[in-house]
Amino acid sequence: MDSSLIEPSWTKENQNREKGSTTFKRCGWCSYAGTGTYRYGCMISGSCDLLKSYNRNLTFDTSCIIKQLGKRDINDIIESKYNEIKVHKESIKREKEQISILKKIKVSKELPPLPDNRKFDHFNIGDGIMFYDHSLNLWKEGAVCEGYRYHDGIVPFNTKEQKGFGCGTGVPTILLKKEFIYLFTHKEKALTWFKLACDEKQFNGKMISSSTLYEALTKSESIVSELELDSI
Repeated sequence: MDSSLIEPSWTKENQNREKGSTTFKRCGWCSYAGTGTYRYGCMISGSCDLLKSYNRNLTFDTSCIIKQLGKRDINDIIESKYNEIKVHKESIKREKEQISILKKIKVSKELPPLPDNRKFDHFNIGDGIMFYDHSLNLWKEGAVCEGYRYHDGIVPFNTKEQKGFGCGTGVPTILLKKEFIYLFTHKEKALTWFKLACDEKQFNGKMISSSTLYEALTKSESIVSELELDSI
């Protein structure tokens, strides 16, 4: 919280005030207090939902502005609200049209989702995975295990040689084995996939080369053969 903000005196009464107790009097605990900085349910600084969206310099002790306006002022606010409704309706219509178009597009069900679109439980305990080893410039086998922040943004895994590895769920350097096999056997799609997953993005402040991951994948024929045999 901004230390320069002036706050109410936090008496026991103020700490337990109910929302709406200052409605149409002062902004603090008003039912129509908008976005801003809050404490104990009080808007210390922020906006009013009833005013136009650019009125954002209100404080907890601001006397109700709505009550100080005339008929023309209120009508002007009402007109702005109708304009907002119109804009939102047009936006909703446009989004529905785009959803309809997207649903009609034929896509591969097997193509792995981009790392940004993985669900929190995309990787589960026991799943076979492939991860890219930067030091060796090759993809290696592993298996998801229990560990730090499992299903909370981290994929903990073990390899055949060592235990205790982990990486982010949303990085392109880890794939399920079936995803790895798919990309290997569909190289024309794999190159595009790695570009979409890597290019112009940073992971922990560093760029990951899509071409490096792709080239390492294309050289994994012996690994893929073993994976396919294991799946039989």
